[in-house]
Amino acid sequence: MALALLLNHPHAAELTGQACALPSRPAPLDVESRVPEVAILERNLRLAGAAYEVNHSNAESWSCGRHCSRATGIVDALFLDGTGSYWQGGNHHGFAAYDPKQHTIVLAFAGSHQFRDFVTDVRWGCQNPFQTVDLALLSGMIEKYPAARVANGFWASWRIMKEDANVIKQLNILALKHNTRDVLVLGHSKGGAMATLAGLDLKVNFNFTASVMSFEAPRCGDVEFVKAILAEELAVWRITTHKDSIVHVPPLCDHCGGFWSGKYHHPPYELYWDHRMDAYGKHPDRPKLCDASGEDKQCSRGMWYNPFSIHDHCNVMNVDLCAESEGDEVLGMALV
Repeated sequence: MALALLLNHPHAAELTGQACALPSRPAPLDVESRVPEVAILERNLRLAGAAYEVNHSNAESWSCGRHCSRATGIVDALFLDGTGSYWQGGNHHGFAAYDPKQHTIVLAFAGSHQFRDFVTDVRWGCQNPFQTVDLALLSGMIEKYPAARVANGFWASWRIMKEDANVIKQLNILALKHNTRDVLVLGHSKGGAMATLAGLDLKVNFNFTASVMSFEAPRCGDVEFVKAILAEELAVWRITTHKDSIVHVPPLCDHCGGFWSGKYHHPPYELYWDHRMDAYGKHPDRPKLCDASGEDKQCSRGMWYNPFSIHDHCNVMNVDLCAESEGDEVLGMALV
């Protein structure tokens, strides 16, 4: 089944080879019909933002913060905290909960807050994630996708959360209580990269029916990693905003692993918000579905951007994820 889906994908010829970047082709009609409604995007954006507002100091009394006042109804929220050395990045946290409105478990990761998190994020040398943990669990992945590579820093962040925060145990608790193994993995910025890695891991190795929705996420793997995502039927919705610079790193078709070992590439499907007004002076009321390559030049990849500006990185769908409260100015909290 997975092989058939891969061969039927618009980029089957490229995916079965060693292509650096996939050519542009329209998204299939069945994908267009599955694009989430704006209200769902807004709800999940708020839940992703809520991951920033839980930390060590408020873990016992956390009530989901300002974002969940705009996305009410989640139950059984569990604080997730992963620790690590300074060079591993010490600020890994998020939450898991059940969302009755979407009939799914939600797993959300925070992005970066501090310099040491940024140190972790920029560790872009690539590694095969399926050789870093229990080989007995992951032998099938090693056989199927031995060439898949992901960014070291983002994989380390997910691994630390998985092991130190007992993410799998917490998800199994929620799955048993709510009689579902559907998991929607969310994250903004670095949290979005972690969500993409976690989604594939959860689906392949832990028997969860995972899907991913990321907001302004950097690239986290190469074309072979994209091949694994497509073959495993992992649904990925990647929301981007106008001139955000973070979605352009690590560089497309740069050589990861330090020396000629792979290429970074976004997975499909991107939902692109363009702030510009149309000929009638109106802003778009829904995002554009980008093509099946994951790197559509008519979407974020084709935009000139200011690498020193984080405005579009923080302001997503008119929600400022980097402010401490509604209406605050951008604080520069989310580095990557």
